[in-house]
Amino acid sequence: MHQGRRFFLTPAFPPTAADVLTRHGHELTSSERPACGRLVESLPERFDSLGECGLADTLVHGDLNPGNVFLNGSRMTILDWSDAGVGHPVLDDT
Repeated sequence: MHQGRRFFLTPAFPPTAADVLTRHGHELTSSERPACGRLVESLPERFDSLGECGLADTLVHGDLNPGNVFLNGSRMTILDWSDAGVGHPVLDDT
């Protein structure tokens, strides 16, 4: 299980996202490119706001999707915890 802050809450994430946008921006439409650029530019401020909202880091699954849920009558089992970690619950990549 991953411990501590998840990668997307680290200072390295916004530059990485900006790099992805630079390399793949040609795949976006002319209206999507500037919108994505504004989003990437706002990431540090958004992440700071999450840190200040008062929700504590908690156990997050990291890959919750229908393929990782087994239903048996009224019982539900969540499978594949290999991407689990401790992180901000709002940013669980589900």
